[in-house]
Amino acid sequence: MKDKDTVDMLLKEKRLKTFKKWPYGEDSKLNKEAMAAAGFYFIGSKSNPDLVRCFLCFKELDGWEEEDDPWLDFLVQSAACINFGRMTMKERGEEVPLLPLGAAEQVEGPRQVLL
Repeated sequence: MKDKDTVDMLLKEKRLKTFKKWPYGEDSKLNKEAMAAAGFYFIGSKSNPDLVRCFLCFKELDGWEEEDDPWLDFLVQSAACINFGRMTMKERGEEVPLLPLGAAEQVEGPRQVLL
């Protein structure tokens, strides 16, 4: 991805357009709208069909499961994004959880892809 493309990912509309081959449907908590709103854009492939990257910290995650919540499951794994996520959830009128130290070890969710 070029630098210009990375800058484009600041916009939710641009992130949303990347989810053309996203494996989860509109009735899933992991629908493309929810994923883009949570700050992700799709970078998957045939071998990694649900791989996404955070536009803010560039962490890559895959292995999503239907019951995962794109906001909460990621926030406990990303100290850099926790304030962005909490602020956005509050703006949307959602309950903002307090995440205790060590919360990442307690939450099952997508796995971070190590580069």
